[in-house]
Amino acid sequence: MPPRAMPRRPPARSLYFKLLQLGLVLVLLPSLLLGVAWIYEHFATRAQSERLERIPVMINARDVPPETIARREGVVVAWLDARGAIVRRTGSVPLAHSAIGGVGEKIVGEPGGQTLDHADARLPPWPARDEVRAALGGVRSFGRHLTPDGSALLLTLAEPRPDGGVLYVSTGSYRGIRRLMLVRKQLLELVVWEIVLALPIVVLFAVGLVRPLNRLAAAARRYPAAPLADPALYARRDEIGALARTLSDLAEDLDGRRRAAAELGADIAHEFKNPLATISASAELLVTSPALTPERVDLVARSIGESVERLRRSIDDLMALLKLEHAIAAEAREPTATGAFLETLADEYRRDPRASGWTFTVDVTPEAAAAAPVINRRRWQEMLRNLVDNALVQPATDRRIVLGARLDKRWLITSVRDAGPGISPENQGKIFRRFFTQRPPGAPPGTGLGLSIVESVARAHGARVDVESQVGQGATFRVILPL
Repeated sequence: MPPRAMPRRPPARSLYFKLLQLGLVLVLLPSLLLGVAWIYEHFATRAQSERLERIPVMINARDVPPETIARREGVVVAWLDARGAIVRRTGSVPLAHSAIGGVGEKIVGEPGGQTLDHADARLPPWPARDEVRAALGGVRSFGRHLTPDGSALLLTLAEPRPDGGVLYVSTGSYRGIRRLMLVRKQLLELVVWEIVLALPIVVLFAVGLVRPLNRLAAAARRYPAAPLADPALYARRDEIGALARTLSDLAEDLDGRRRAAAELGADIAHEFKNPLATISASAELLVTSPALTPERVDLVARSIGESVERLRRSIDDLMALLKLEHAIAAEAREPTATGAFLETLADEYRRDPRASGWTFTVDVTPEAAAAAPVINRRRWQEMLRNLVDNALVQPATDRRIVLGARLDKRWLITSVRDAGPGISPENQGKIFRRFFTQRPPGAPPGTGLGLSIVESVARAHGARVDVESQVGQGATFRVILPL
């Protein structure tokens, strides 16, 4: 089977470039609106002009009265004499508006209900208009007239008549988009000011945002040869500072896991070295010994068996510890009354034949008895059992174990106290290491992982474990859990 190809790294695109794109979009948006408005106006005017061209043809056909044609087409038709005076005309019609123009009308607040005559009255008189003068000279001509306030656009057609007069056709519509076009000067000024002010602000923002991110990325590439971030980034009170602190926490956790993996390898090598050496020496003895008596063979076999059993126990306990560290985070937890929980545990030991001859006492303050921390009951019991089992193997004239609990501000302190030989000061810092064991003579052998399990369970609950002990005066293990 061919090796699986690694996914290609996507091409880098600088955040500077993306921010610059955003700035350009903001700057060019008014210009884009102007362009769209101009294109729309051009095509709308062309369509209206073509419609006006058809009106004289329909009137000259005399199939339908001119008044009917004018109402149907939304136009005003007038007959002018050779001097430009009005001889006859149709009635006024309302100004039309388009769907797109209606959007502009809402933006500029365009009033509705105007008629074509109302808009035309604000323009020069018909005889003074260029298209009328051109038609009086015998040339058909179109006209475009925008009211002074820009609210309406009138399109006209002046068609020469055989008698020297003019057939004058006009139509019009609201021009919300056109009124937006009238502010193009202000829009262009806005674009200039955006270029002068907005783009430098975008650049400054990009520098302030991208440069720290680049520094973080460069530090991540150098890590762990160099620190992940400098103190200036940690001190920032914005999202970049939070990101730097989060990455630092992740790096510290990664360092801790890397150190833990190295320590685990060293612990396994140290723990397995002695049993393997024993097995190797026993095998060599079987090969090189000139005379193997049944007693010697039995001794060598027992030595190999004990070493193998020690390796098996160590591997089983180590696998349980490693599985525990991964599984406990996903296991269910529930509120648990401390007093009843410790009483139940003490009763189980009182009924256990392996603990015969021992006295189990529960010493819980009323406040601690009522406390109900949210814990994994099975793992918490396993943790306390490891502490109790560790006390049971200690030689003691006072065969009494005390399970205690008390509150200290917002901390619940659960303790296991024995009256054994105690722990020397130099060993108090070692006992939680994996595979560390120092059992008294005659005690059953252990793997040295019990207290490591205790510490793992406590840490998974956000708690910590410590020990108080003096040689000859027993030991007290405390699990300190925040509430």
